[in-house]
Amino acid sequence: MPQCKQCGAQNIDGIANCEYCGSPLAPPKPVFVEQNQMTQTVATFPEQKSRLVAALLQFFLPFGIGRFYLGYVGIGVCQLLTASIYIGLLWSWADGVYIISGNLKTDAQGRPLKD
Repeated sequence: MPQCKQCGAQNIDGIANCEYCGSPLAPPKPVFVEQNQMTQTVATFPEQKSRLVAALLQFFLPFGIGRFYLGYVGIGVCQLLTASIYIGLLWSWADGVYIISGNLKTDAQGRPLKD
């Protein structure tokens, strides 16, 4: 069982982020890409998601769409189901503030978010 380096919680095997604080359990593995024929390789992270896009989706489409965009399907479904009783709308807006403030550092696959 991997232990979170940030909060110290024990997590189940096979997950990328801590279940309690959301920080990555292991750093994401970079993808090495050949740039040209001169054997120069560059480490890049595949398809980083934007923090600003996720927050704007949470504010203007408050049905968990920003969480779906980041790959957090479970939270997105919960926000979508609770949106009809207005708690989900408030939750989505508060979540948008949480995302834009920089407290959420990675997407569901453990890749860092772009600023």
